[in-house]
Amino acid sequence: MTRSRRHGLAARTLWLTLLVLLPVVALEIGARALVATGRIAEGPSHEQDLDARWRRAMGGDTPDIIVLGDSLTAQGIDPSVIANRVSAALPGTPDLRAQSLASPGGSFGLGADLLHKLEQVGRLPRVIVMGVSEAMLENPGGSQRSFGETPMGRSIHGCAMHTTIESRVDCELGAFSVAWRWHGRPAEAIRAIRGRDGRDLDADGLRPSRAMSEGRFMQVLPSALRLADPTVVLTADARQGAEDLARTADRLGIPVVMVAIPFSPPYQEALEERQAGWEASRRAAVAELEALTGITVADPYRFGDWWSFESARDPRHLSGEGARDFTRQVMEMPEVLDALVAALGATPGS
Repeated sequence: MTRSRRHGLAARTLWLTLLVLLPVVALEIGARALVATGRIAEGPSHEQDLDARWRRAMGGDTPDIIVLGDSLTAQGIDPSVIANRVSAALPGTPDLRAQSLASPGGSFGLGADLLHKLEQVGRLPRVIVMGVSEAMLENPGGSQRSFGETPMGRSIHGCAMHTTIESRVDCELGAFSVAWRWHGRPAEAIRAIRGRDGRDLDADGLRPSRAMSEGRFMQVLPSALRLADPTVVLTADARQGAEDLARTADRLGIPVVMVAIPFSPPYQEALEERQAGWEASRRAAVAELEALTGITVADPYRFGDWWSFESARDPRHLSGEGARDFTRQVMEMPEVLDALVAALGATPGS
């Protein structure tokens, strides 16, 4: 092959390489710019609403209060009520910001992972409010494992849990490329870029659900009963996750305020009627959680007189109106309000 032909081949190879690489580089630069401006998360999690909540938590000032928990928390604790009540108790202080990162199937372990992630990105809150439901106490840890397998979770756990070649390669590529983390999920990324993700969420992450009619409530009550065990037991996964959460928060110097979330009165009464001692077993599991973590769980035991069928999305979850009323009830408990005032009344970083 003559020298001129070799030079020509090299030039064509270079151009072909540039034609392939330039779009890839441009895509990566664009993806990183979208992350930097808060248009998308640095990688998706296992749950689209959590992605939307995370993106909102990353925008603006760092939230003073982060709310963690499962679907009962996501639909039952209103961050704006917490922020407004504590702000009223601390006159003269700047307005506080509260943001929910609760998600369906959430667990103590997932809460610990999210706290690790907040530490990674330098967006640590001044206090955590953790909703504690019956499902949280018995959670088998599936949500934490699902989260750990996603691009967002991999940034915490790494790739060691990925045993197949395909998943390992996927994980390793995602460690370097933001664009790769979103491959296969372009529709979710486009919704986020357009600001159309989490459209059913309030700005602070609450999902304000519509109320269920009394007739429909009583119709679905029997099937809802099948979702709860006859007795409540603090599972090994819940214990491990709660210990990790408490240990991490203690290391970071972030107080954790735990709040038990009851079920609707008809549902709790039906559970107790089905198995006498259900409520006693729940309280015993809460006491075990307190002893394990050293964190007091504020337990209202039952909803207040405000509860009606207008307060219920279903037998287990609250409507948007119910969430506001329940959070107001919780914020009147001295062990909650006093703990939040103590945490947020101090000078940040002190």
